[in-house]
Amino acid sequence: MMHKRILFSLFFFATTLISYSQYEVLVDAFVINQDTNKPIPYLNIGFVNKGVGTVSDEKGRFYLRYDEDKIKDNDVLRLSGKGYESQNITYKKLLALLNKSNRIFLEPTDINIDTSMKPSFVEAESKLDSIGYVSYDSNVVSYWKDKNALGSELGAYIKSQNRDAKLLNLRFNIEENTADSLLVRVNIYKIDNDQPGENIVNKNILHSISRKSGEESIDLSTYDIIVNQDFIASIELVKVYGKNLKFAITGSTIGHSFTKKTSQDPWSFQKSTGVAFKMNTLTSLLPVDSNKHEKPQQITIYWDASLSMKDKNIAKEIQLLTQYFSEIIDVNIELVTFSNSTVKTKSFTVKNGNSKALIDHLKTIKYNGATNFSNPFQENGNTDQYLVFTDGNYNYGKPKFIHHAPVFYISSKVDTNHSELYQAANFTGGKYVNLLRTEPQEALTHIFNGWDDPILYKNIEESSQLVKGVVLSENTPVEGCKVFVKGTLIATETDSNGSFSIKANADQVLSFQHFSMKSKEIMLNDSKDLRIELSPKYEKLSEVTLKQKKKDKPEKKIYLGNRSMEKDKMGFTAYMITKEEFPPSALHFTDLLKGEFPGVQVLGFGDSAKILVRGRNTILGDNDALFVIDGAIQTRPPFYLLPSMIESITLIPGLSATTFYGGRARNGTFVIKTNLIPSLTSDNESKNTLLVKGNDYNESIFLLNPNQNRPEYLDPLWNSTSYAKALEIYYELRETYINDVTFYVFCSEYFKRWDSKFSIEVISNLTEIIEDNYWALRTLAFLLEERGDVRQAAIIYENLFDLRPHFAQSYLDLARIYKENKEYAKAYDMYKKTLEEFQYIEGLTEVRKQVKSEIQYLLNHHRLYIPYNDIPEELLVVKGVPVRIVFDWNDPQAEFEFQFVNPEKKYQKWIRRFDDSDESLKQEVKHGITSKEFIVDNSVPGEWIINIKSYDDASKLNPTFMKYTIYRNFGLPNETKEMKFIKLYNQKEKVTLDRFSI
Repeated sequence: MMHKRILFSLFFFATTLISYSQYEVLVDAFVINQDTNKPIPYLNIGFVNKGVGTVSDEKGRFYLRYDEDKIKDNDVLRLSGKGYESQNITYKKLLALLNKSNRIFLEPTDINIDTSMKPSFVEAESKLDSIGYVSYDSNVVSYWKDKNALGSELGAYIKSQNRDAKLLNLRFNIEENTADSLLVRVNIYKIDNDQPGENIVNKNILHSISRKSGEESIDLSTYDIIVNQDFIASIELVKVYGKNLKFAITGSTIGHSFTKKTSQDPWSFQKSTGVAFKMNTLTSLLPVDSNKHEKPQQITIYWDASLSMKDKNIAKEIQLLTQYFSEIIDVNIELVTFSNSTVKTKSFTVKNGNSKALIDHLKTIKYNGATNFSNPFQENGNTDQYLVFTDGNYNYGKPKFIHHAPVFYISSKVDTNHSELYQAANFTGGKYVNLLRTEPQEALTHIFNGWDDPILYKNIEESSQLVKGVVLSENTPVEGCKVFVKGTLIATETDSNGSFSIKANADQVLSFQHFSMKSKEIMLNDSKDLRIELSPKYEKLSEVTLKQKKKDKPEKKIYLGNRSMEKDKMGFTAYMITKEEFPPSALHFTDLLKGEFPGVQVLGFGDSAKILVRGRNTILGDNDALFVIDGAIQTRPPFYLLPSMIESITLIPGLSATTFYGGRARNGTFVIKTNLIPSLTSDNESKNTLLVKGNDYNESIFLLNPNQNRPEYLDPLWNSTSYAKALEIYYELRETYINDVTFYVFCSEYFKRWDSKFSIEVISNLTEIIEDNYWALRTLAFLLEERGDVRQAAIIYENLFDLRPHFAQSYLDLARIYKENKEYAKAYDMYKKTLEEFQYIEGLTEVRKQVKSEIQYLLNHHRLYIPYNDIPEELLVVKGVPVRIVFDWNDPQAEFEFQFVNPEKKYQKWIRRFDDSDESLKQEVKHGITSKEFIVDNSVPGEWIINIKSYDDASKLNPTFMKYTIYRNFGLPNETKEMKFIKLYNQKEKVTLDRFSI
């Protein structure tokens, strides 16, 4: 390839080089002050809107690297900075200029930037205040990750108080910083058509960041920056010290953010997401008449009618509205009530301050369902003012914040999201009124005068306190002990140290439950640190040593792929090791072969290793072994298998293997049995279990009736003769059973007959009352999936992941719901993370086998959407099965049994019951495993039956619920899926869950 080279004369008689090939160009030059002949540091340089930009260093030197085809002759290179006339140079002229010299000269200019300072601002007549964001939200981050993208900016829209304020500092929270240090520049922009406009800072504000995490503060007090209107603050990347850059700062779900990828690039605007900048100010105390709110002519009221608002102080809210409208006199009102997904609109007109019609209607509103904030603020902006009555706590959609009209948030509840509501109101130029801290008339005075007062928004101490403690048994921490506030759904779980914390009042009762311990209840007192001792449920037997004569020991059976044989009856030599004999240090498949089998050599490492059975030399010129994995023959070693996935490895050396696998096996065969896809019918052991004497199925039992075992207190509801009567009974019963999951599950099922939307609203109530109850949240997720609402189910599963990030089940659930939402790349990535996080942990075979099944599904059906270059070819082969069944349940400590009856009327049971000796179940509980997969092949065609029975206590507020999913022709193009939500409430008798045919 021909390379062009153009040489330039350099400063100090050196040479600068623009060297470029077909693909890349590198510009290396200096920017110089034409009056002083000195270098200009930290100047913004870049091709306008081309994504190619940088900042000059402290010596005025800059580098620009870009693709040759990206920049055309008429593209413009812009150089700009404080104190200099901006210069625009076309690319064609730039090349001509750099052929003569490596120096670009800029003309200095007199600094005459409008700082918005007013003579009336006097520090003695001001007070310390703050503007910007009230809190940090670690779920939202803004970041830099390209160390060469100098000039990139992270900016936030900052609301002022419309009065003179001097900026004292800029604060933000660093989530991550991998660089040795960063040099940043602070910019303060006027707003021009909702975009950053003129920079009002009159000099470079440079700041070095070396902190790896935590709050960073940049001093602005000496720069005399005075603002009296909204503005945009940003930090700009000027220099990176060190090899790597991953720099993230905390954001917010409120506000607007502005980002720039590099110097001279356009701004990108992100609505409803802010960069969480905080600023301390000195704010003028002089009165500002223009800050008073004008009386509106059109008001939109958003009235949160979710269940959590049922116990608010509605009397105070109505008093505030009555007095407010009496002062406004005449106004048109659009009332919007919202909860889960229902938005109801009604119009009112207030004349001469008379708001009786509106007030009477507000008194009739019923409170039901979850809070979905994605519905408000959908209109076209034809209102002058918004009044939003809410506690600010949302379960489903997050708020869509606006700034075209002031929003006044009003709450009369203790458990209110005070800081977020204050921040949201402030962002729009409105106010947040906390009616628990002020009387309505006092609040109205401040609203009309337009001046903040802390009494309007200041938080108050909550009545519920955080109780902490530790749960022990014989001085040993008890992990995974469930802790409940009795009579409520407030619950948590102890960690590996036996520690817990829970919100509870001094007069409440805490209940402690663990599958291996006797339950215990205690009445809380003033103590906030508890030490709870639990007694074991099972008595420990004295240690007994059993000796067995060697001749009584059963012969080891050798696994041959399609059957197992006793070693002394085979008639040929074979060697087998099982998982109990695997070396503890084994990390890879090849580690299991080294030194374990005679005549086997492993040459090399990792995926490039070569496995030989008869040594290097062979007359046939080929000495590669054959591999048989779960009956499937392949010629390449299964490097994708981890030791934890393998049950046994059998070596059949030499020509003996050709009897089973043909000529390809002449160099020896490794027969591998995995734990990835167990079958109810395909292996001999399962078949034998189904054929043993005494397991003949001759029962006649009923099909599972979803409503047969419903609580008796629901009988009046089921006997209702009209929708209106049913609603009346529902709200009456809810007063008594408001904290009972079973109540909402059965009622939601019942209301399907009258109104499907109301049915969904009923079950969404669970999000309002469960207080991060992991087990109740899983119940809700199952119901949402059954009803096809996979988007809302995904929100619940993401919450579950946040609650239990150490659970392997959390990974599996989230990956599956991403798949159901058709987010295949995210699902695939989560499945891979599951294997990475839990591949070496004992007792997680069930998770790993399901992950493999799901990965094969994605590869078979959605290969175009996922990056699968790192997946072994063996997994790319379509591997379908007639029936795949997956059970999920809501509680890791649930106890129940399945009975599978094959077409020959033989049954096999899978029982999940705890005793003190079952270590595998203890591991499953520790990692939250609440899922089980079964595969049924076509070796026994006909009708199969699945029966189920529960051993749980039906009196619990949150009993066992289950999700049953059956896939037919799993992994094949004609695959079908059916899902059922199973109520095991009071299901003490065995019932038939399903019948299917193969």
